[in-house]
Amino acid sequence: MYNKPNFIATLVVSSIGMLLSIIFLVLCVMTYFSVDVEYNDLTYEELTFEKYEMIFDRNDRYEIYLKEYSKPFVISPITEKAVHRGELLKLKENDKVQIYYGEPYNENYQFEIYEIKSGSAVILSLADCIMVNQRNQMYGIIVCPIMALSCGMLIVIFLFLKKKQKIYENAKNDLGTIRIEYEANGNIIRVYNSPNVCSLVINGEIVDQYFGLVAGRFILKGEIDLNDTKIPIEAKMGHLNMRLYYNGEVVSKEFMGLG
Repeated sequence: MYNKPNFIATLVVSSIGMLLSIIFLVLCVMTYFSVDVEYNDLTYEELTFEKYEMIFDRNDRYEIYLKEYSKPFVISPITEKAVHRGELLKLKENDKVQIYYGEPYNENYQFEIYEIKSGSAVILSLADCIMVNQRNQMYGIIVCPIMALSCGMLIVIFLFLKKKQKIYENAKNDLGTIRIEYEANGNIIRVYNSPNVCSLVINGEIVDQYFGLVAGRFILKGEIDLNDTKIPIEAKMGHLNMRLYYNGEVVSKEFMGLG
C-alpha cells in the first residue's frame, strides 16, 4: 500500500500538470489564430541588405542586418524553418530587399521579419511563415489535451485507490461475527466473517485474511508455538463449508453459505 504523503504529493503534482496543460492549450489556440496575420497588419519597406548571421543556440534564428537600421531584424526560431536558404545565400551586400515586418519578440532586434524578397527571389513568404508557426502550435494543441487527460486519469486512479484503501482498512477492522472457535492448549483460534473479509485470529491477533465474498476456495494460514514446536493452523474454504485444521487434522467444520 502507499502512504498518505505520497498520495497527496501525487494528487497535487497531477492537478498542477492538468492545470498547466489546459493553460498551455489555451495559449496554443490563441497563438495559432494570432499568427494568422495579413499584409495589412504588417509594415512594408524596401531596404538595403548588408549581411545575415545564423545564430545557433537554444533558439536558432536568422539575424538580418540592413544598412538603414542600427539593430538587426530577426527571423524567429520557428519561422527560420520556412526560409529558403539557397535564395538567402545568393544575397549580396547592397542588394535591395522587400520586407514585411512587425514588432519583435525580443528587444535586441529592430523588427521581426514575416516576409523578405529580393526582386523575384522569395527568401521567406508570408504564407510559409504563417504555416510553420501554426503547425508548431498544432503540436501543442494535440499534445496538451493528451497531457491534461493523462493527469486527469491519474487523479481518478489515485482517488479510486484511496477509496479502495479506505474500504480495505474498514474491512480489516470490521471482523464481523465468529463463525468458528476452537481452543487447544490454552490457545484460542477463531474464524471471523463479515460481508467484506474472512479472518483467522489466533489469541486475539489477526494472522491472515481473505477479502471478498466467502464463496470460492481459499485458505487462511497461521501457526502456534507449542513447546518450541510450530503447530500449523489452516482454515480452508470449499463447497460452501469452512474447515479448521489444527496440526493437519480437521477440528471444526462450519457451513458458510455465500458468506
